[in-house]
Amino acid sequence: MKKVRELILTSIVVICLLGGWGVKETENPFIRTIDEINEQTDEKNWKEATEETEKLRDMYEREKWKYQLLGEESSYKGIEREIEKLLAALGEKDNQQSKVSTATIKVLYRDIYFMP
Repeated sequence: MKKVRELILTSIVVICLLGGWGVKETENPFIRTIDEINEQTDEKNWKEATEETEKLRDMYEREKWKYQLLGEESSYKGIEREIEKLLAALGEKDNQQSKVSTATIKVLYRDIYFMP
């Protein structure tokens, strides 16, 4: 019984770890949304960029449990902080800070899913 439980747990962990590796970054909805935010800020569409950021925050909240399992606390908490900074930058129409925040979110996300 104990061996079966260990086998099931090991299988679940392996599936979770390998789950993100087969997906190309351009197919990833989280990364696509970040890219969309960057496009909107380049075009000075602040309202649309804010809507996309709220969508990103919702995606993050739905998937947060995965980030907690796969990543370090500093990475998944960092994403949360940077999303809030991004919303503030968009409210101020600060293109430079929004670029910094989106780049930071991408790096933290990659740290969680694509750690060496």
